[in-house]
Amino acid sequence: DAYRGSVISFSGDAVTCWFDDQDSETPSVFRATACALVIQQTMQQFAQVEIAGVGVISLAIKAVVTVGPARRFLIGDPTIQLIDALAGETLYRLATGEHSAERGEVLLDEPAVAVLGEHIEVQDWRKDSESGERFAVVSRLKVEVEPDLWPTLDADALSDDLVRPWLLPPIYDRLMSGVGEFLTELRPTVALFLRFSGIDYDGDPESQTKLNTYLQAVQRILARYDSYMLQLTIGDKGSNFYISFGAPLAHEDDAIRAVRAALELRDLQMDFISGVQIGVSQGLSRTGACGGVYRRTYSAIGDAVNMAARLMQS
Repeated sequence: DAYRGSVISFSGDAVTCWFDDQDSETPSVFRATACALVIQQTMQQFAQVEIAGVGVISLAIKAVVTVGPARRFLIGDPTIQLIDALAGETLYRLATGEHSAERGEVLLDEPAVAVLGEHIEVQDWRKDSESGERFAVVSRLKVEVEPDLWPTLDADALSDDLVRPWLLPPIYDRLMSGVGEFLTELRPTVALFLRFSGIDYDGDPESQTKLNTYLQAVQRILARYDSYMLQLTIGDKGSNFYISFGAPLAHEDDAIRAVRAALELRDLQMDFISGVQIGVSQGLSRTGACGGVYRRTYSAIGDAVNMAARLMQS
């Protein structure tokens, strides 16, 4: 927020952020790089964290900055939830860079390095063995980039009609009831991961329409089972939905609901969708709201969620 970045999506233990040049005099690549370096500096305080009964652990992250054009989609059924999504080669390089990065590092792709030029100090270069793409390990930005916070919104800046389509119905109903956010808690859930391919996000002018058609069909199937998609991840080797049964709404037969929904989703036929793979797993998940003032989400994370993702891949 301090560098006018926007969190577009939360994906498990990662966030995808967007910086553009529309609302700031400082070019976006400078702000994004400065933001990544400050994040790594801030994370140093968590290098040694003592946890009762566990011992000392080290928390660390990786940060990758890529520059270039991207497709930004507004998709989803507004009666269920609208989703802001990014796609395209610039986003795919983020995933490639993440695989090349080590804990505590900031990596920039070659287009970002070309823009920043002599304004950065490059410590090392990494080359992805599969794609051949190169990334610079950046240790310092030689120019000072001052924080440029988003302007404060008035309390009545966002009407209920504007907010409602962005929130899952159970989340919106709870917030409007005045009882507050969902508490962070451990609860049994069933996780469903669905991977699909077939949409060319860079080359197909109909890619947004196709993705939106498929997403809304998935949302409507899930709605019949009182379940919801918590995240959409778009990648060059297939995109995936993460769907939760049991959070935020729980039922005694969530496992049965999940398998029935999985079978319906498997049989959902669209001529532009291919390679559907689904994994389902049940277990305890840590659920609740996470995020900052400008961007919050409802999440359910844990070993069962990771297992469902691995089953999907298999």
